[in-house]
Amino acid sequence: MKELGDQSDFFHMQIIELATKLNLRKIIFIGDEFYKFKKKFDKFIFYKNYMPAINYLNTEINNIKNIFVMGSRLNKLDKIIKQYVR
Repeated sequence: MKELGDQSDFFHMQIIELATKLNLRKIIFIGDEFYKFKKKFDKFIFYKNYMPAINYLNTEINNIKNIFVMGSRLNKLDKIIKQYVR
């Protein structure tokens, strides 16, 4: 979503607001565009990049049934997938 330009904040906020309506135990947002909303949405987990997310997931992996990854390749989210898909 890096290509959104000056509407980036608006669309990232809409995604977070939509996530508040989902019945999920944990939601992790990764990337600078999401991280700027960390203080407003303390219900969720925010990381600036994928590495701390992998560290967190490694501690929680036995309690996780599903991981849904969506985002910009620029944030290297494919590294999360490679970590857990064998």
